[in-house]
This record gives sequence, structure tokens and C-alpha cells, in this order.
Amino acid sequence: MPVIVGLMMRAAPTIALVGVGAATGVWVPDRAPPVNTLSAVALNPAVAPGETLRIRYEIEQLRSCATIIDRVLFDGDGVRYNLADLAYAAAPGPIGRDGYTVALPIPRTFAAGPSAYRIVIRYECNVLHKLWPIIRGEVPVETRGPAAPEGLPIGPRTSDRWGADTRWRLNAEQTWFNSRSGPRGGLTAQLFIPQEIRSAEISIGGSSGSARTGVFHSPESEHLSHSIARRTRPDLVPNA
Repeated sequence: MPVIVGLMMRAAPTIALVGVGAATGVWVPDRAPPVNTLSAVALNPAVAPGETLRIRYEIEQLRSCATIIDRVLFDGDGVRYNLADLAYAAAPGPIGRDGYTVALPIPRTFAAGPSAYRIVIRYECNVLHKLWPIIRGEVPVETRGPAAPEGLPIGPRTSDRWGADTRWRLNAEQTWFNSRSGPRGGLTAQLFIPQEIRSAEISIGGSSGSARTGVFHSPESEHLSHSIARRTRPDLVPNA
């Protein structure tokens, strides 16, 4: 009996090495992602700053693994917004085909224009993956950004002329964006003009004053870039 015990003790390291080698031989080639993304579509691609972007995913889940999702948003100016990672001890949802919708609040400082949501996913399906995870990058979900707002005629006004003596009220959050501080306290802004307007006197007003910017004559252009002297309180100008 002591002889058998001695033989087993001497063989234990060899048995352990064989077991580790066998497991490693199985783990090393295990590099197939456990989830296949069938489609990813932005449900509201014209999302504006301050709104919520909704993305619909259709997936095929082959097995359940620990999952870490690195998420990032890029705005219309290419500025990167890092979002909090999502971590799951086991992948959410059933095995097989599934679908879900992701809701992403868009920051108010988000520059309008074409943007993108990108994710990189790390899977840990075995012990070796803690050191060498399966990494898969999703195809970015592109968004168009807010569309150019349409003017809303609110009746004839002679003090502010828009086209044929008609005043057009434009939504401030949509018409003023990508604003940047200009020299000498000025401001550069981009203002989208309805296509029906061929010439106009542009006036920016608020509760405590107004600033007149001049006359617009550009029937070929859909937008106007103009430098405005800050003659009123800074809070009169959105995003100043």
C-alpha cells in the first residue's frame, strides 16, 4: 500500500500537467464569437442633441459567456464620448435568435451632423479567455443628425421681414448648433433657412434684447453662416 501511495504522489504532477495540457488544447482554439449580430439599425437616425437614440439589434446567440461591452459615441464634429462599459457574468437573453433595443441618451453638447455609435465586445467563455479574450468589433451604427428645421409662418410682420413680409419662427435648438466663440466676443453660427425664402432680414431676439445680423441674399444656398456681434447677454444665444 505505501508503494502505491508513493507512486501516485510521484505521478500527481504528471497527471496535473496532462490535464492542464488537455484543457489548454481545448481552450486555445476556442476563438469563435458566441454571438452573431444579424442586423443593427438606428430606429431614429435623425436624433438631435438632448434626445434618445434607439438602436434595434437582431442577434443569434450560440452560447452564454461572460461579456464586457466597450461603448463610444462620435458626434458630428468627430468628438468622442466614452460611455460606461456594460458587463455581464453570463450573456443576457436566451440561446438562439433574439432581438433587443438599446436606448442611448444623446448629450446636449453633442454636435449635430452625421454621428456614429461603436462598440467593441470582449467575451470570456473559458479560463484562458480571462487573459486572451475573444474580441469582436461591431459595425458602427451611423446616424444622420437632426434634419434642417422647416420655418413656421406665424402671420405678416413688418418689423422682421422673412420673404414676403412673413415672419418665420425657427426652433433655436435646431437652427443654432456647432457654435464656436469668434474673435472679439463674436459668435459664428450656422442657421438653416427654408428653401422658399430667397432673401430675408435676419434678426435674433430674446427676452432681454435682440441682435440684428443683416440681410440674407442667397437663393442657391440652404444654410447661412454669419458672424454675429454679441450685443446682448450671452445667454440670449443658444449654445453660446
